[in-house]
Amino acid sequence: MEKNLVEVHNTIRSGIDETLKEMGVDIIVSGADIDLREYIYDSLEYINFVLVLEEKLGIEVTNEAILYDNISSLQGYINLLGLLFEEQVD
Repeated sequence: MEKNLVEVHNTIRSGIDETLKEMGVDIIVSGADIDLREYIYDSLEYINFVLVLEEKLGIEVTNEAILYDNISSLQGYINLLGLLFEEQVD
């Protein structure tokens, strides 16, 4: 069964929240977009974040999508992962 865009984005957001929580990071979004680079400081944390997120979502983050600057916007990152999710998950 195919998920609609809202369901995909909710799944991705939940995966991001769970992954950050496992890393000891709690984020509170008050409606405004946030810069995840404020919570993921270095490359090792970021690579760990991506690897765990890939496993949770069942996707592979492509080389183009793995750029650190892509997490400068939580919503933008969700949109980017949403495209990968739609391409890779049936």
